[in-house]
Amino acid sequence: MGGANVEERLPSGEELYIRIHKQYIKPRGFSGGFKPVSGGISADRSSRCEPRETRARPRKGVSPAEDYGVVVVTVGSVELIPGLKVLPAPLAENPAHVDIRDNLKDLRYLTMVRSRLESAVSRWALIPGDP
Repeated sequence: MGGANVEERLPSGEELYIRIHKQYIKPRGFSGGFKPVSGGISADRSSRCEPRETRARPRKGVSPAEDYGVVVVTVGSVELIPGLKVLPAPLAENPAHVDIRDNLKDLRYLTMVRSRLESAVSRWALIPGDP
């Protein structure tokens, strides 16, 4: 994960892009697609990138970009979820990167967070298979 800058507050209306692999899109939802890595869920700031850039971020040994969709949440809707914070965590290869984090190691808590994050999604910016 990136080097989080806890001093910087992001505007509550700023949109964030989160990649969701098609295998997690089920008739009852897609909350399993919110995967914490190193204690946080990665997202990108819409003010610094486009949805296609989020979808195309390279990862070793994973599916092609077209297998991912990109959902949109706002900083404010994420931070309304008890305990969650959106922290800027720019990376050399991705200056738009943020971490959605807090106590994501507790499985019961993670299940609640995933469900609430799914409810916070305002729309799909890209669905899997979009060009």
